[in-house]
Amino acid sequence: MVKETLSIGEKLTEAQIAEINTAATRTVIYTNDAPRLTAEELAEFKKVNSEARKK
Repeated sequence: MVKETLSIGEKLTEAQIAEINTAATRTVIYTNDAPRLTAEELAEFKKVNSEARKK
C-alpha cells in the first residue's frame, strides 16, 4: 500500500493520474480480513463531518 498526502488545490502529476487510472481498473479481492459487506452493514457506518473534527 502506498500513502500520499495531497494539499487542496494541488495538481496531480502525470504519474499520479496514471496510478489512479490503473487502480480504477483493478478487481476488488475480498478476504476473511476484508469481507464483502452487505447493504445493511454498510448502512451502520456513520458519516464523518470533517469540519466538526477540526474543532
